[in-house]
Amino acid sequence: MGISAALLALLGGGVVWKVSDWRSSVDSAKQAVTDTSNAARKQIEEVSTHSAEGITKTASNANQAIQDASTNAERQSNELKKAATQTKREMLQERLSLRNDVETSRSQLQAADKLEPEMTAMSHQLAQATSEIQTQQKVISSSEDFVKSVFSSHTVDFFSVGQGPEKRYAVLPPPAGGKQTVVFLLLRLAPIPETLQLQFHIFTQPQNSYFRIAHNLVIFFWADPPDNLKQQQLSVAYFPDSGDKELIQSLEMHDGRVFADGEPLPKLNQPDPDFKGNKWIHWEAPTK
Repeated sequence: MGISAALLALLGGGVVWKVSDWRSSVDSAKQAVTDTSNAARKQIEEVSTHSAEGITKTASNANQAIQDASTNAERQSNELKKAATQTKREMLQERLSLRNDVETSRSQLQAADKLEPEMTAMSHQLAQATSEIQTQQKVISSSEDFVKSVFSSHTVDFFSVGQGPEKRYAVLPPPAGGKQTVVFLLLRLAPIPETLQLQFHIFTQPQNSYFRIAHNLVIFFWADPPDNLKQQQLSVAYFPDSGDKELIQSLEMHDGRVFADGEPLPKLNQPDPDFKGNKWIHWEAPTK
């Protein structure tokens, strides 16, 4: 019985301890819940307060941004209107300028159309003048070449009477009572008769005092005594006749007559009834 009471006492004490401990835990839990609830309420209030302020501030900022955007849009709209007006004005000016350019170009084209026939005629005249100039240049060039060719062929033969070579000249003295000496000169080439020029020393002889009788044979009439011919040289200048290839080679004198390559020549300074001509000279005897 005592043991049972003791056991009961112990059991009761344990129960009381357990109940007390449980209550303490419940109180702690309640206090924790209360603290947590208070903290949560405070946080909610702070968040609510801050959120309201944020929303208010955000709304204020939004309103300001809208106003700024509206102001900027209005400014840009005004600038766009100004730019559009300026562009329109410039386009109008460009159109007027283009119209003036077109009118000017049309006038120039019309003037060009009127001038085209004249320009064509001038072009033909210029082409013709150019062609004529080129032709003249060719003629001048050809003439220059011709003159060079001709003058390069200019020839002078010299004769020293009384000295060699004697077969290149012959002197026929005047007859008794006469004064005219006939000098036969054999040139190296056949001359063009019109180009002959005979000179004794520095004295040019009269053109009617000499002539070509055949091919390269020239006759010269000398009015002074024959011996005077020995004092100075005779010179004959001429342009050769390149087409005359038949040349006399030598002169000889016998029986008072001059012969050219064996053909008799006329005496010319006296009556000569014995001369019957030769292969170069057709002679007809004078009729009585």
